[in-house]
Formats: sequence, structure tokens, C-alpha cells
Amino acid sequence: MGTGSQETFSQSQAQELWQEALRLMDQGKWKDAREALETALGLEPGHPDLLNKLGVCLVELGDLDGAETMFRRALEIKPTMPQALSNLGNIELTRGNPAAARDLYLEALKADPKYALAHHNLSAAYRRLGQIEKAVAELKKARLYESQDRRPGYLAPGGPPLTKGRSSCLLWLFILGVLVAIIMRLR
Repeated sequence: MGTGSQETFSQSQAQELWQEALRLMDQGKWKDAREALETALGLEPGHPDLLNKLGVCLVELGDLDGAETMFRRALEIKPTMPQALSNLGNIELTRGNPAAARDLYLEALKADPKYALAHHNLSAAYRRLGQIEKAVAELKKARLYESQDRRPGYLAPGGPPLTKGRSSCLLWLFILGVLVAIIMRLR
């Protein structure tokens, strides 16, 4: 078997492991998904999507430092990867750094302005910064792009719930509008 055939075989194996990891993640089997992704990375060590997904698994397993390392490695390979930038923002938000998180979400949106999950996450950062009007505006953008954007990622801690349907969107916007009105009266 020649080198090209071995390379194709490795890529095929890595793809199978990727699919298995996604299935396991959907089932909430984070440890098993992590193992599948680590094996796939052994076959395709410089694959930014594998690194990013492994980072997501590590977040779910409570290893923020390991997750941050994976997201940064993905960005070394693909510097404008919006998913990894947004995921780093989530780590910053979890660590209590909403301004740093905001900057990472904005960088992700510079790379892909229609990345719905980054808009959701940016909304959460603005909310923590007390910028409610900006939070509402970002949530509206997220809802606009949500139906067009089904990329994997994870939602910022404390971010708005991802729901489906126009009525839930309108309900969420109504609730945010009421909150803004209350906050404006308190000023």
C-alpha cells in the first residue's frame, strides 16, 4: 500500500471517528466523544475542527484550561475560525471577564457576520456588561440568522436559551423589552 493510500485510509478513519464523536456528543457522552476525537486527532493532528470539538468536550467535562488550549491550537491553524473564537469568548465569560469575551465574539463576527451562536453569546456578554440595548440588538440578529446557521458550537453560560419557532422568539423579545423598560425607569 503506497503513502497516498495510507493517507486516504487515515482520513477515512478520522472522518468515521468524527461522526462517532458528534453522535456521542448529541447523546451527552462527553468522555467517549473526547476519546473518539483524541483518536481522530492522532490520525489528523492539525485539523482545526477536531481541535475545536475536542475543546467543546473538555468544557463539558469541566477542563477549561484544556479546552482553551484546544481552541487556541485550532486558531493557530485557522486564525479566523469563528467557532473557536466564540468558544474562547465563552471561557472568558465563564471566568468572569465579559469585556474580553465581548472582544472575542466581535472577532468571531468579523470573520463571519452571520454566525448566529456568536450573536447569542455576544448578547450574553453585553448583558453582563450592563449594556441591555446592545444585548437585545444582538439577540435579534441571532434570531435573524438562526434558521440559516446550524454550525456546531456551544452557548455562552447564562446566554439566552436556543429555542425554535417564531412564537418563542417573539416571547423572548417581549420579555427582553419589558426588562429594558424596567431598567430604563430605574435610571
